[in-house]
Amino acid sequence: NFGKAVQAYIRRCVSRNAPFDRYVAGDDNAISHSAKRGLKLFVSQRVNCVACHSGPLFSDTQFHTTGLHVNTDLSPHADPTEDGRYSALQQVLSNAEGTTGEFNVNSVYSDNRDTGFLTGLVPTDADKGKWRTKELRQVAATPPYMHTGQMPTLMDVINFYDRGGDPPGSFIGTKSPLMHPLHLTLQEKCDLIAFLNTLTGDPLPPGLTQDTSKPDSVVPPDDSNPRDQQIASRHRGGRP
Repeated sequence: NFGKAVQAYIRRCVSRNAPFDRYVAGDDNAISHSAKRGLKLFVSQRVNCVACHSGPLFSDTQFHTTGLHVNTDLSPHADPTEDGRYSALQQVLSNAEGTTGEFNVNSVYSDNRDTGFLTGLVPTDADKGKWRTKELRQVAATPPYMHTGQMPTLMDVINFYDRGGDPPGSFIGTKSPLMHPLHLTLQEKCDLIAFLNTLTGDPLPPGLTQDTSKPDSVVPPDDSNPRDQQIASRHRGGRP
């Protein structure tokens, strides 16, 4: 139920009207010249970010091994033994015949027992170290980065991809063939960051970003905003 609550909240956190969207709609002045250069790099065969970061949300929703060495000094809560999709598939397939599995359509956690069954999923060594491609909408406003949260800035991330990931043997799994040194200049790195900043849309309504665990921090809802009206109705009586 916790997972479902988080999912329901995230589905409401949709920020629109990003400069990139205005640029695509025909406003040539919506983004800077630096951002335009960054966009060209992003989709170029040389840099090829778009191979994984594609579509409206800039994610292919697939799983890849980028070759990240888990640095527990930078991210103390990260687990160097965590192997990504491999263990996740095992969890999905666990208790497949029972009624207590969290991911079983016949379990007490299921909202729809008519949902189709998963087929063809077998964890293999090739799944070890794979993580789902991060969506890039709002990426400039959502540090830290990588699945471990060990990179505080976008420049750190770009430097990681520029060197083609970390050395083999320093991470779990086999690095994707898409990962290789890019030999970017400092200007090209700055241009890519300028482009990524254009994916930040309008601020979310305060009702979606307030910390409801602290009563003094609760922001009064905007009565003219339908989303805030719904949030307010769920907060009556001081309950989150």
